[in-house]
Amino acid sequence: MREEELLLTLKAWREDRGEPDALLLSALRQALTLLSGRTGLTDLPEALAPAALELAAAALNRRGQEGEAVRREGGLSVSFGGLSPETARLIRRYLPAEAGFPDAPGA
Repeated sequence: MREEELLLTLKAWREDRGEPDALLLSALRQALTLLSGRTGLTDLPEALAPAALELAAAALNRRGQEGEAVRREGGLSVSFGGLSPETARLIRRYLPAEAGFPDAPGA
């Protein structure tokens, strides 16, 4: 999975926010490291690119809200949930079989 291509996509998703490239790259690298650690794969397949992007965007969105599950201000409620069900299923397909997932490789 090419980091440069993922960074360009992440920048396009968030272009209206004016975030520095270093911040975007840091979030992206954190997402890639997390995926690599969870899957045990050092060379992540392209199929996990959407998961890396979603993880990076979620980390950027949560900046300043660490530890909060819900924020309420003036009648507006914002929740900080986990991954979308589609992304969770995608990642699960690449988890090691010993993690106990029946659809994992080698299961």
